[in-house]
Amino acid sequence: MERNAPMTLHPAIYKVMKRLFKVQEERKATIFFEIYGHVQQVSVRIYKGEWEPDKDASFSDNLYIDSSLEDNIRHVEDFVNSIDNYINNHL
Repeated sequence: MERNAPMTLHPAIYKVMKRLFKVQEERKATIFFEIYGHVQQVSVRIYKGEWEPDKDASFSDNLYIDSSLEDNIRHVEDFVNSIDNYINNHL
């Protein structure tokens, strides 16, 4: 793994976070965005309406940053597209 790859991807991760904050504010969905630095993973869960205990997420996806820079960029693009597709078609 290239140790500097996650640093290069920060702008894409920030873009995802901004998009999710906007959705939470405008669409009344509850968003969980988690970063697991020890395993190079980002996780997103979206709950329609308000979150409640034992409520299943209506959308969930994970991004693992663990390969070459080119692969990571492709994975981030797929991750962003997955989130955008869900938001545009289901919220």
